[in-house]
Amino acid sequence: MQIVNINKVKPGDVLGKSLFNKKSELLLSSGYELTEDMINLMLSKGISFVYVMNELTKDINPEEVISSTVREITNQKMADTFAGVEKNLAFEKFAPENIKKQLEDNRKLKKIVNMPAVKKVVGEVLEDIVERQAMMFSGLQMKSTDGQDYEHAVDTTVISILISRQFRYDYSEMKILGSAAIVHDIGKMAFKELRNKPINEMTADEKMIIREHPIYSKMILEASDPEAYVEQAVVMQHHEMDNGRGYPAGLKGFGRPPTRERGKDAGFIHRYAEILAVANVYDNLISGTFDGETYPPDRAILKLVNGEAGVW
Repeated sequence: MQIVNINKVKPGDVLGKSLFNKKSELLLSSGYELTEDMINLMLSKGISFVYVMNELTKDINPEEVISSTVREITNQKMADTFAGVEKNLAFEKFAPENIKKQLEDNRKLKKIVNMPAVKKVVGEVLEDIVERQAMMFSGLQMKSTDGQDYEHAVDTTVISILISRQFRYDYSEMKILGSAAIVHDIGKMAFKELRNKPINEMTADEKMIIREHPIYSKMILEASDPEAYVEQAVVMQHHEMDNGRGYPAGLKGFGRPPTRERGKDAGFIHRYAEILAVANVYDNLISGTFDGETYPPDRAILKLVNGEAGVW
């Protein structure tokens, strides 16, 4: 099978991989011979690329990265976690300078995010990836542009773990990275209206809030899991950039790949955060939430390699 732009899919093509809606519910099963109505349905759902079968690629099957059961359990856990933050931490009305104070004073924080339970599902995701010997992104679930925040969290976690496997991280390192990845945007959940607002429509205060969401994510994680020091640092740094033009602290990269041999990089971006940053942007590119365009995997990777992703 091969990945094809939806605009080039024709009636009669056979769907190679199942499609899911924004709730990760089955939309169309693999093996269906596509009709014009089905293609229009996919277009209406914001799906830009699909896998199709043909004679030349019929024996090529992208590996499944995680099972549908593990994905469903993980999606549900993160949907519940994010809903709890959204319900209990509605900060839309606060000025940026007051939000940190609200987070510091909020005694609910310790109970809002159940990090042991979150880490448990991360462990299940990691074990599934290791058991399947998954190494490539091609087996990731195809999704629509109206995907949920929890879906982005789960996919970013999977991508982060896949990248770390390329650098031969051990199990404990991958679990720490995965635990940070799955809550990296949890600070955004306190801003229901703002988090999906186009940047060009935001006020100066709103832009500041968005740029400080790594701080809010770190504070929520710190209250929920005080001893998760590495995870807190990684969450805090996932929008930093190698050239020092990222945020919120303007840290620079170490100038070397995020290998295990690097150890601790005091004063530089943590190597786990570098991996998470790439995974985060890659998922935003392929889901159409980066700049409004949905990129196929090869173009998304090329955009990252060429340094065209800018300040995200």
